[in-house]
Amino acid sequence: MNHIFRTTTMQRICLLTIILLCFLREGNAQDGNARQIYAGRYKAIFTSPPAKVPTSKTPDGPLAGNGDIGLTLGGKPDKLVFYLGKNDFWRAYPVYPGGGIALPGWLEMNIPALSGADYYAEQIQDKAEIVAKFAKNDLSVRVNTWVSATANTVVVELESDKASSMNFALKAAEGNTSVNASGVEGNAYWVTRSFENTPMLAWPSHVAMAVKVLGAKPDKTGNVDLKPNTKVTLVVAMYTNFDAKDWKQKAIKVANTATETTINQLRKDHYAWWERFWEESEVQIGDPFLEKYYYASQYLFGATSRGNKFAPGIWGPFITKDSAAWGGDYHLNYNYQAPYWASYSSNHIDETDNFDKPLLDYMEHGKEHAKALLGIRGIYYPVGIGPLGLVTTRWPLTPDEMEKRYASRENTIDGGYKFLGQKVNAVFSVGNMLMRFYSTYDAAYARKVYPYMLECANFWEDYLKFENGRYVIQMDHYNEVMPNLKNKGQWRQLLGDFNSTLSVGLVKMLFKGMIDVSTFLKVDTARVQKWQHIVDHMSKFTIGEVDGQPSLKNVETSPSPTHSRVEGLARVSIHGLILPSGICGPKTDSAFNRILLGDIGRWKDKMKGPGEWANTLGNGIETCFPAAVRVGYDADEIMRQLTDRIKRQSLPNLWITAEGGGIETLSAVPLTINEMMMQSYEGILRVFPNWNKAKNASFNQLRAYGAFLVSSQLEQGEIKFVKLLSEAGRPCIVENPWPGHSVQLLRNGQKAERLSGSQFSFPTKRGERLEMVKIQAQHKSRLLIITGGHGFKKVQFYNMLDSLGDFSYDKIEQPKANELIASPEVDKYDALVFYDLADSITAPQKRAYLQLLKKGKAMIFLHHAMVSYQKWDKFQEILGGRYYADPVVVNGDTLRSTYQHGVVIPVKIEDRNHPITRGLSDFEIYDEVYGNFGTQPTIRPLLSTTHPQSSKYIAWTNPFGGSEVLFIQLGHGPETFANPNYRKLLRQGIEWSIRKHAR
Repeated sequence: MNHIFRTTTMQRICLLTIILLCFLREGNAQDGNARQIYAGRYKAIFTSPPAKVPTSKTPDGPLAGNGDIGLTLGGKPDKLVFYLGKNDFWRAYPVYPGGGIALPGWLEMNIPALSGADYYAEQIQDKAEIVAKFAKNDLSVRVNTWVSATANTVVVELESDKASSMNFALKAAEGNTSVNASGVEGNAYWVTRSFENTPMLAWPSHVAMAVKVLGAKPDKTGNVDLKPNTKVTLVVAMYTNFDAKDWKQKAIKVANTATETTINQLRKDHYAWWERFWEESEVQIGDPFLEKYYYASQYLFGATSRGNKFAPGIWGPFITKDSAAWGGDYHLNYNYQAPYWASYSSNHIDETDNFDKPLLDYMEHGKEHAKALLGIRGIYYPVGIGPLGLVTTRWPLTPDEMEKRYASRENTIDGGYKFLGQKVNAVFSVGNMLMRFYSTYDAAYARKVYPYMLECANFWEDYLKFENGRYVIQMDHYNEVMPNLKNKGQWRQLLGDFNSTLSVGLVKMLFKGMIDVSTFLKVDTARVQKWQHIVDHMSKFTIGEVDGQPSLKNVETSPSPTHSRVEGLARVSIHGLILPSGICGPKTDSAFNRILLGDIGRWKDKMKGPGEWANTLGNGIETCFPAAVRVGYDADEIMRQLTDRIKRQSLPNLWITAEGGGIETLSAVPLTINEMMMQSYEGILRVFPNWNKAKNASFNQLRAYGAFLVSSQLEQGEIKFVKLLSEAGRPCIVENPWPGHSVQLLRNGQKAERLSGSQFSFPTKRGERLEMVKIQAQHKSRLLIITGGHGFKKVQFYNMLDSLGDFSYDKIEQPKANELIASPEVDKYDALVFYDLADSITAPQKRAYLQLLKKGKAMIFLHHAMVSYQKWDKFQEILGGRYYADPVVVNGDTLRSTYQHGVVIPVKIEDRNHPITRGLSDFEIYDEVYGNFGTQPTIRPLLSTTHPQSSKYIAWTNPFGGSEVLFIQLGHGPETFANPNYRKLLRQGIEWSIRKHAR
């Protein structure tokens, strides 16, 4: 009885425990998805077996990976094939086909009873696993597959609802000079593949894979009995000689020591890793289709690249056969760089940490190429390289093979290396380096890549020619120039590009970056002047006409018939102008930006069908769409065209494809959407800079230049907040998210500065959390703007006033202004701003001035207002200074003031703690100086200058009566009105004056 009681009680307890655990698991899952992993609502669904596995390009099957190992599920339900690729397994041979990344092998799993079964699989992206179910009649087999995020382990879990049999086999790819072996050790079945002892191999490569079965005991031929509702797990360990010296024994040992306990811990660590990945950033745009591809692209690149592993080649680790297209190498004229572009703003910096090593490893070879082939300093890279100093793009090694593949027997072009007429292969990667530098301001990273950047600078200092006051670039070609079967080996007649937009833009980017990074590191200060001269005197981009409208000409002169025409902005020119160069945009040069916008507007004219906008079916979806956002093209139209492009050419695993590449496309949707949510490329933070404000959207922890993590929400046309985390403690410059309104800044949750104006800046501290919220104006301060007696640029002046913030104003000219000041009407104004030059004033009007000042009226005098009332001595006491328009004797000296238009004035902040100057640093301004004017001993200086034609103090406050008058000598013309320092000074001056004199 007791035994029966205990058994029954234990069964009930176990049942209750199971029910409770299931409830908790379901609740936690729902909790987690709602609270944390927004990406979890999207997944790829497969209802038929893959059709493009194996392939030399992008596979269409379900994918899983850990940034080093990539798993591609191929085959049919009765014969599943788990292809296993690895980023560090290469045949280090300098020519493709034959050289490049290689296929380690695959795991086969045969279940004969599933022949003709229904196919269903899901690529679960928030958890990075493939969940499949195959059913035939009353038999259903579930297969769950994942690649551990934290170990070199692949896990395949099976569960059948009926008794059935399965046979598995672990196989290494063969051929292409590889040496293979296999065997059994303990409970592990192992295979190896090696490339070694072959002529021209740069280094040996070895890979071992070992599999162990948990939950069942296989026979010697790999047969396993599947019992009903009993899980069977296949654990594959996979190591190369770059993972461990004892790579083979390591794989065997890891497989042999695998248990349910170790796999459960791996699963826990795996889920935790991906949860942290998804927490790094998030966007919500209310468009389920584009959101699905946004998060799918993030997942696929997260599965492709890992910072402490080998960098991914063109196809990432999703290799399903040897001789992948283009050798699966690092193609340096955009293919290698482009996949990383979205990772910087998406705050997935770890994904990018492997980018630089192949470039640094090739530096000595690059120096040899520059010296031997061009006779200059620096580094010169061919179009394709691999890891560890490997070159992958030699021309075929025999004239016969060269003729077969390229219709020319000349296999010694450029010393036998494929430079393809382009000199920018090395400098192209500087774009990525600068993206990371500006995004992190990481000193250790800057020191790591600076030698590479410096060698690029050495190369271009020597290669550039200074002609007729500008730097020019000869014989660096907009597109690849080479013999091929299409041109029947005739190619040299196409050599001769002069000033391609690609070259001019990337070189300008390089030297701007050299100035920034060297200044940050405090090195090579003696070279900055030269680099600045190059930036200032680089050739301008060439402009032509299309149908009477200005349009970009991609090469200034070229022997190519195509590039001799005016073609407008396109993928390759975007690389030099916008992405990755970042040297053009609506703020950089608005007039040139309008030309680029016109070119983008004509992209529609070239379409023959949906999905062809920007001509990205071959290449460039990750380039053209973000660039269109950057220059300000209509966001809704971009999203429509992007949707059509994805529908036209993408795979069931949500990989958007292009004919000319692979993983490059994974940055397309994330970067396009990120650019709509936030931009910071000019060092100015803008939230929702190109987004339809009628559509709700939000983003969390996008990474901005300056090393800020930024979050914001747009709801019902209103930006609710902007939150920042300052990682590097750098100054933050922000375009006002609420134009015309003041902004409250909170520091670590506490109210701090009040900001206003169209753009503002504020200092930050490392680790400081900041928030900006709109101040709901209860009352707009009312100004009286007084002009007359002196000409000025009215449009620019009043545009400046409009940008200053929560002020309304009335305009009035002298002499009517003095009449109003002497009337009760003046009381409705919070401050009087004088930008006049008046000399006529009556005695009652003088008394009115003095009475107002006695009561504490806010008065601000600008620039030529100082010259007013030359015959009213009291005015000098009010203002705190006097301009001597006519000679006057003061203390025995004859004084007469002077002025000089159009000079650059160095401005020093005299009182950095005053509210008027808070947040300003010393600056220069193009303006007019006054010299030899008088000042009162009562003034409190705010600004001074050392300009030889100016008096020392150029802004001050001066107490008079119950008021403290503000005078700013600056303010002559449009250049001053547009200067952000002047705008900030004037805005803060008006705000201070109103607050101080509020009654």
